[in-house]
Amino acid sequence: MAELGRQINEHYQNSGSEMVLVGLLRGSFMFMSDLCREVQVPHEVDFMTASSYGSGMSTTRDVKILKDLDEDIRGKDVLIVEDIIDSGNTLSKVREILS
Repeated sequence: MAELGRQINEHYQNSGSEMVLVGLLRGSFMFMSDLCREVQVPHEVDFMTASSYGSGMSTTRDVKILKDLDEDIRGKDVLIVEDIIDSGNTLSKVREILS
């Protein structure tokens, strides 16, 4: 975690960019919390909840946004924080929505 935080700090230290860490709930919460402690450059934090699971535990191609961001991210650099990437479908859809 310290190394990831160091890399983010180094990249954004003199960039002049505004950064938002977007955690995909709920799985990313603990990782996001640890990451925020390591990131020393100014940043905002926001969360989304997205689901690609139907009634069972198998993934579907249909991704539903259950909770959207609270803040406007236009013109800001967004780092999406996810805990597990099974098919990549959810992350792909979230990136598409945030673009």
